[in-house]
Amino acid sequence: MAKKFPIVKEKYLIPAGKAVVWAVYAAAAGVFIFLLYRNILNAANLFYVPTTSWLVDMFKGQPWYFYFGRSMELSPFYIFSFLGFILPVIDREFFKENALLCIFSAVILMFFILWGNYQSRYLLPAIVPLVVLSVRMQFYLGEQINKIAEPRVRQRASVAFLFIIAYAALKTLSVDIVLTAPDVACYF
Repeated sequence: MAKKFPIVKEKYLIPAGKAVVWAVYAAAAGVFIFLLYRNILNAANLFYVPTTSWLVDMFKGQPWYFYFGRSMELSPFYIFSFLGFILPVIDREFFKENALLCIFSAVILMFFILWGNYQSRYLLPAIVPLVVLSVRMQFYLGEQINKIAEPRVRQRASVAFLFIIAYAALKTLSVDIVLTAPDVACYF
């Protein structure tokens, strides 16, 4: 019986150092989700249209996580981008392939967060790397789904994933049509 424990330990348990790192990242992700839960719910609501206006300083007094939440409300695809910032903890290969995208996007986000004058249009320099990171994250998740051994589970996961992608495209399109077609806003 004693010989089975090392096998179980090696197979299912992670070293203490990694466990601490995982716990810290899990706590940070939990705090981040707690801060952004309203924005996540708004991104999940197909009929929610983010507030826009021609009024100057309409975003004055927003919290430091404004850009994360606001970008998710404008397009749920940014959720994949922000997952791409967390994934390097789990998969070092992903970080090696996408380090430049992660670093470039993070530097731009940090600059505008520290500046504090919140407006969605200030994120324009970060949009291209964030979208590319989003696409890479979607491909990564698709590859992970294809690695699922059980065919029924893989099929259901694929359908669910495709539904999420289709919903994100539909939500992004609906927000774009509502905000850009009538030219109703300068500050979005």
